[in-house]
Amino acid sequence: MKYLLFYLLCLLAYPIQAQYSPVLILELTQTSTPLPLSISSKKHLTTAYVAAFVNTTIPIVAHQILKRKVDTDALIWIPLYAMSVGPSGGHLYTRDWRRVGIGSASRFAGSVMVISTAFICFDSGCTGAKKTRQTIIQITGGLIYIGGLAYSLASIPRSVRSYNLRHEQKAKLALALIPDNTKRPRLGISMNVTL
Repeated sequence: MKYLLFYLLCLLAYPIQAQYSPVLILELTQTSTPLPLSISSKKHLTTAYVAAFVNTTIPIVAHQILKRKVDTDALIWIPLYAMSVGPSGGHLYTRDWRRVGIGSASRFAGSVMVISTAFICFDSGCTGAKKTRQTIIQITGGLIYIGGLAYSLASIPRSVRSYNLRHEQKAKLALALIPDNTKRPRLGISMNVTL
């Protein structure tokens, strides 16, 4: 990406030089006041929230459609993905892998705690202590899940901001008269690229 603009200008300058004598010269130092030209892949906050919503709802809808047509235990991974990774869609959009990992791991752990204890007390021999233990584990798992969900949704703006700061690319172009040893001045392009 660093040299893309440089190569593009070289390709543009080459045919001009070949057809019209040396009129366009590429100079890599800044010799005049630049005109700022921003080249960026800026991420947007609204798109990040939409990515989180879509990443959560599409797998759930797909699971509801597929479970009527396909009878397999492998479909359990679709809602598990939607519950654990889905809300991190905004972080996936901004490629913030650390926040994806933290949010997904906490939601996965909370989901496992709730689901694994849901089947403890189905028989008639379940004691009061077992029911209390089951309830405490399920409430704790639910709180961990909600905490992971809140973390993912609340940290999306920070993810977008940090992505935009990391990937800010600016190029400055300027037209300048480049003096040389010949009698006529030539028009050149001065370019300063900061990546």
